[in-house]
Amino acid sequence: MSPHESSVKQTRTLRHQIPCTILWLSFTAMVCLACGRPAPEPIVKVEPIDAQAFRELLQSGQGQPLLVNFWATWCEPCRQEFSILDELAREMGDQVRFVGVSVDSPDKVEQVEEFLTAQQVSFPQYIRAEEDDEVFINAIDPGWNGAVPSTFVYDDTGARARRLTGQQTRESLVAVIESLLPELTAEDKSSDY
Repeated sequence: MSPHESSVKQTRTLRHQIPCTILWLSFTAMVCLACGRPAPEPIVKVEPIDAQAFRELLQSGQGQPLLVNFWATWCEPCRQEFSILDELAREMGDQVRFVGVSVDSPDKVEQVEEFLTAQQVSFPQYIRAEEDDEVFINAIDPGWNGAVPSTFVYDDTGARARRLTGQQTRESLVAVIESLLPELTAEDKSSDY
């Protein structure tokens, strides 16, 4: 092959390679851009709750006991307890209302929603609306120091029956819930919740 023929062949090869290279780079760039797109909207949405909304929640009892769990995304015991609460809400939700309230700062709503979505939570969730921790804590219960996890259990009239501070076991939660369900027979109480 002469030097001229070799040069022509290289030119033809380059003409073919350049479009292929450009096409490959374009495809790669699109894939990289797709990876950097914003995350999809969380499935679980939380609503802000203030003192007035909390009182309304208690009054809307619908004749059922209410379990309110105060938790935070940064609290490891809260995170560990969460699966137990969700399991109980799925099993006993027809007898007791379950509600979660994140005490995370109101500006952490996206972080809270991401956690709840990952947990596939089955019961309503709120986030404190108050910026000031003390205002929120005192509005819920002036005797509460704000420790989390804390679970407040209310009877079917909306009166507080128990305040449980610290991580709870399945058994301790079931015992408190069952104590508020007088219509359960001995047979029902012995079933596996």
